[in-house]
Amino acid sequence: MGAAAPGQNRLNVVQELLAAVVNDIVGHTSLLLHAPGLAQARLHSKTLAAITATMPVTIPLALWIVYSGSSGDRATVVQFVEALFVTMVANLFFVLATWLAARSR
Repeated sequence: MGAAAPGQNRLNVVQELLAAVVNDIVGHTSLLLHAPGLAQARLHSKTLAAITATMPVTIPLALWIVYSGSSGDRATVVQFVEALFVTMVANLFFVLATWLAARSR
């Protein structure tokens, strides 16, 4: 196999960004669709509701999109997973800020 064309790297980055945006949109949409179920779960168990709300249900879909879009290129998948770590850190800070705000009086 030959080296990737110069534009190929940019194409991979664009595909990864598009997959991340789709992942974000699907994640927020699925949360809105599952909100009534979360409210019902909260009545029974706050822990169960919290676990359900933070489950990464869209990550497998995003991984599949990136994997199939890159024809199984491991390097592209690894780059995408590394980007997921960055977004998980951002989500952790958001949850921390929400928790601190909820505790303040």
